[in-house]
Amino acid sequence: MMIAVLTVVGLTSVHWLDLREGYNPYINLSPDTLPGLWARWDSYYYVSIAQQGYAPYNMGFFPLYPALMAGLSYVTGFSPALMGLFISQLSYLAAILGLYKLARLLQNNHAFAMHVVVTLLLFPSSFFFIAIYAESLSLAFSILAVYLVLRLRPLYPQAGLALAVASAARPVGWLLDIVLLAEFVKRRQFKLTAWLALGVGLVLSVSTVVLYVFYLYFLTGSFLAIPRAQAAWLRCWEYPWITLWKSISIALFGNGLTNDWFLYAINWVDLSFTGLALSLTGVAVYWSFKGRFNWSLSLYLEVSLLFLLAQQGVELVPLWGMTRWVAALFPLYLILGDLINHRVMRWIVPVVSASLLLFFTAWWTSGRWVG
Repeated sequence: MMIAVLTVVGLTSVHWLDLREGYNPYINLSPDTLPGLWARWDSYYYVSIAQQGYAPYNMGFFPLYPALMAGLSYVTGFSPALMGLFISQLSYLAAILGLYKLARLLQNNHAFAMHVVVTLLLFPSSFFFIAIYAESLSLAFSILAVYLVLRLRPLYPQAGLALAVASAARPVGWLLDIVLLAEFVKRRQFKLTAWLALGVGLVLSVSTVVLYVFYLYFLTGSFLAIPRAQAAWLRCWEYPWITLWKSISIALFGNGLTNDWFLYAINWVDLSFTGLALSLTGVAVYWSFKGRFNWSLSLYLEVSLLFLLAQQGVELVPLWGMTRWVAALFPLYLILGDLINHRVMRWIVPVVSASLLLFFTAWWTSGRWVG
């Protein structure tokens, strides 16, 4: 239902608003019909990899998603873009079901689990999960991995395999190793078999990243192909607090370009999503001290945010990409799902979130950058 609603919003916005940037004619799909509607910005790079393989400028895009696009296109005869849309939306449905199961595992409460799912569906940047992007594929297997670890009898090797898939789709999947390690320590089952199971899980979780690095080495002769690709996108490593402060400074004092209101607005949006993630992570930590939230998930949120903030974007938008990346931090939905149990929050959060989701969907599909 939500996919249908957002598709209608997107089609309407493309027809009523002038289509700006974001659509690449190379994809060879009409931008105002399906699946071209959901092919914007980075979608082009996934399609080009699926059709022609890697080039120096797109090596920062991990291989599983375009490989599946190419494979399904070869088998079915449909275009890689159409197969990408199919993979994304099927993965999104799997992520929704997985998040429901995870919420029921943490609190055996149907109402709570439904609240969690609603916060995912209505999150302002959740439209990325139904676009031709790898986010939903990585999200589905990340949730599966955590579910396998948090169950009564953790399955570390199987969780590691799920993380291997998530990491092959997006480069941050391996950060969930924090959950594996924290749960192992928490349970204090330090038998040899448990150590072996954990070790296998950890090795599997990073195996696809290692394989991809070696694959790029054979292509380029360098183990630094991924950092070089990121540098070409004007990204660099920085202390997390410096990246955050630069964004705050630009928001408060301007970006120095009197006519570039668009980048100024993007900085505000990315900063707002970052502030939301930091605030909810603070709630997670506080609830963990109170025994109300899982410590391993709190640690994952803290480490993930530090990692993401350490990747400074373009100079005028230091937090470039956070609007999209925050949406993939699925423990945030567990916090939001608990918060909207309050009588007032139950209405405020869904209404505000849904309104922003509709606006950002229209903005993004009409060729205006979000994320």
